[in-house]
Amino acid sequence: MNTSNPKPANGFQQFLYSLAKSINDILDPAPEPGTPVVGIPDIYTGVVTGSLGFPAGNGLTFTSTQPATGTVVVGSDGTFTYTPTLAARQAAGLSTVNDFTATVHEGLSSSTVSVTVPVDPGTPVAGALTVGTPDSSTGVVTGLALFTDTVGRSVTYSAPTTSTAGGTVIINPTTGAFTYTPSLAARNASATTGANIDTFTVTANNGIRNATETVAVTIVPSATYVTINLVWDPDSSAHWPSDVRSALQSAANYLASYFVVSSSVTVTVGFTNYSGGTYGVYAQPASSCTSSGCEPVARTKILTGVDINGADAEGSINFNYFPELIGGGANKGSLQAVTMHELMHILGWGTSATYSSFLTDINGNHVAAGDSTFNANLTGANGGLYFGGPNAVAANGGLVKLYTPDPYAPGSSVAHLDGLLNDPVPRLMNPNPGNPPARVLTPTELGVLKDLGYSVVPQPALAGFLILNLGLLGRKRSRSRVVLGAASDTRH
Repeated sequence: MNTSNPKPANGFQQFLYSLAKSINDILDPAPEPGTPVVGIPDIYTGVVTGSLGFPAGNGLTFTSTQPATGTVVVGSDGTFTYTPTLAARQAAGLSTVNDFTATVHEGLSSSTVSVTVPVDPGTPVAGALTVGTPDSSTGVVTGLALFTDTVGRSVTYSAPTTSTAGGTVIINPTTGAFTYTPSLAARNASATTGANIDTFTVTANNGIRNATETVAVTIVPSATYVTINLVWDPDSSAHWPSDVRSALQSAANYLASYFVVSSSVTVTVGFTNYSGGTYGVYAQPASSCTSSGCEPVARTKILTGVDINGADAEGSINFNYFPELIGGGANKGSLQAVTMHELMHILGWGTSATYSSFLTDINGNHVAAGDSTFNANLTGANGGLYFGGPNAVAANGGLVKLYTPDPYAPGSSVAHLDGLLNDPVPRLMNPNPGNPPARVLTPTELGVLKDLGYSVVPQPALAGFLILNLGLLGRKRSRSRVVLGAASDTRH
C-alpha cells in the first residue's frame, strides 16, 4: 500500500488502512505544520523560494497541489520553488498572490499547510546609460537612459525639468532620450570654482512599479569671454613697431580671458602716446563714468551688456613716450604688464565707487565717502588704508593693504596694492610693474575683481612676455585717481 497516497481497493483493505492509520496517528503522528517562510520574488524570473515550515526529520515526504498560474516543486527537505507563468506576471499588480497546499507525510500520517506566494509584476531595470559629450558652445548634453522591463511591459520615462544645479532637462517619455542644458550660473560657477558635474534622476515606470537612475553630466564652463580691442591712434602707431603693438594686443586678450560673461562683450580702448609729460609716469588710463554714481562704463558694459558709450571707446591708455621705452636703461620691465595694469584701472580697479565702498582702516572700519576722519591714513598714518571686500579678504587671508605713500601720490595712492618693486610675488596691481613683471593675476587680485562684481576664472601665466627696456623703473608709476570714500569722475 502506498502510504503517501493510499487508495484501498476494497472494503477489507479500507478497514485495515483505517486501523493502521489510527494506530500510526497515535504512535507516530505526522509533524504539525509550522509557519511557511516565503522569499522575495526574483526581479528577473519572478521565482519565489521558501520553506513549508515543517520540522526536518527522517522519513518525511512532501507533496503539493499546483497553483492556477504557475508551478511548484517541493524538495525532500521541505523547501519549495514557485515559478509563475509569464502571463500571470504580466497580469499581476503589486498585491497579486497565488496559493498552493503542501502536505507532509510520515508513514500513514499527514498534515497540510496552505502557502501564499506573491506574483511579481515585473520591474524596469536600467541598462547601459549613454551620456554624450557636452557641446563646447552651448554646453548641451544629449544621452539615453534605457530601461528594460523584466516581463516585457512598456516603459515610460520621466525626469524633473530642473537638474540639481539648475539646468534644464527634457526627456522623451517613450524612448528615454534626454537633452540637458546647463544654466548660465552653473557654467559660470564651473569656470570659476571648477564645479563641473550636475545630476538629475530619470524614472522609468512599467505601469506598476518605478525604477530610477541618477544621470551625471559634465558642465562645460562658459565659453563666452570679454574681448578687449586696442585701437591705435594713427599718429601714435608710427612710434610703435608692429610686433610691439601685436604683443600689447595679446596682453589685452590674455587679461580679457579672465572674465566670464553671459554674452559676448567687446570693450574698445584707445591707445595713444604723448611726449613732454611728467617723466616718471609710464601711462595714464582714462574712462568715462556712468551717470548714476561713478562706475566706469567698461565695467557697466561687461556686467550688464549695456553699451552706454555707443560707438565711442570705453576707455583709453595714453603712454608717456620716451626714447628709452624702445631702448636703453639698466632695468627691465614689460609693456605688456603695464598695458594690463592700466586696463584693470579702466575696468574699475581704483576708479569705481564700488572699489571705494570697500575701503577700510587697519581695524576693518569702513571709510565713508567724504569722511575726513581718515585723511591721515591716506599717507600711511594709523596703519594706512585697506581693501576689505569679502572675496579679496578670503583670498588674502585678511584685509588687503593698499598703497598709501607719504607724500600722497595723486592718481596712485589707494588705487594700487602696497607692493614693492621687488615684491617676492609680483602682482599686477602693485604701483610698479615689478622686476620681473607680473605675468598672472594673483588670487588676491582675482578676489578684488569678484568684489567689483565680475565673474573671473584663473588663467595660466601669459607666455612669451615681451621684455623691453623701460629705464629708471623705480621712478615710473602708472597713474589713476581715487577719492577717499568715492571715485572721481576724471581718470588719469
